[in-house]
Amino acid sequence: MARHLYTLIYSLFLPIIIARLWWRGRANPGYRQRIAERFGFLPHRPRPGGLWVHAVSVGETLAAAQFVKQFMVQNPDTPVIITSTTPTGSEQVKRIFGERVFHMYLPYDLPSFINRFIKSIRPGALVIVETELWPNLLACCDQHDLPVVLANARMSERSARGYGKVPALTRP
Repeated sequence: MARHLYTLIYSLFLPIIIARLWWRGRANPGYRQRIAERFGFLPHRPRPGGLWVHAVSVGETLAAAQFVKQFMVQNPDTPVIITSTTPTGSEQVKRIFGERVFHMYLPYDLPSFINRFIKSIRPGALVIVETELWPNLLACCDQHDLPVVLANARMSERSARGYGKVPALTRP
């Protein structure tokens, strides 16, 4: 029930979220590029069974880089998909990996967008770097029997209190 309420509220705020994205694009045009990806429409479709790594921005991409490089050495035939939410994260992925990985923006946390994304890339597993714990993302992964690993997670006391305020949403 809590996730459905979250989804409703998120849906209602989506026009504001999009307007904010457009506004941020004034200072950084990267926010206005590849907008379709944020709705789950993807420019490329890697082979199924790849490793999906979500690294929200620059810091998370740097934190995941060595792991991804090692994974690619040990699994050269497995595609790697890295998602982020910021243009600077995207630039960092391209700088570190070039064309050796697929980079896409993580869709907004609404089931239709996330499901479209998962059905398009058909990953074998998702590794979330840090604590990017989006309720619909995790629920959709569960629905698709997609294993999820939380890597390098740490949470401040303040964040823990915030998550604790909505246990019906965060506990699952």
